[in-house]
Amino acid sequence: MDILESKEVTINGNYYVITAMEAVEGMDFISKVFSGGGSVPPAKDIRQVIVKCVKLGGKPFTEKTYGTHFSRNYDELMKLFEEFMAFNYGEFDPNDGSDTSEEDDTSDK
Repeated sequence: MDILESKEVTINGNYYVITAMEAVEGMDFISKVFSGGGSVPPAKDIRQVIVKCVKLGGKPFTEKTYGTHFSRNYDELMKLFEEFMAFNYGEFDPNDGSDTSEEDDTSDK
């Protein structure tokens, strides 16, 4: 049985465990993020990955506990989401190397 990696983080005194996303699911999510211009994804998409991949104090989130825990606590939510993205994607850029133009190769010598 393969076990996905995880990372422990503490934000504002709350202990979280972030579990890595499975490969296809992770690529689907990052595709959504970059198709939206690489900005913050819609709130429902953030909720979906936090509920699926993060535990609070060792207990899984539900949609209800997510809603109550982060109510008026958006700064912590965004810090957690940043940790989630850094853990799952690091420096990943889906556009890296996709520029096939030869501008740099045609400079005058």
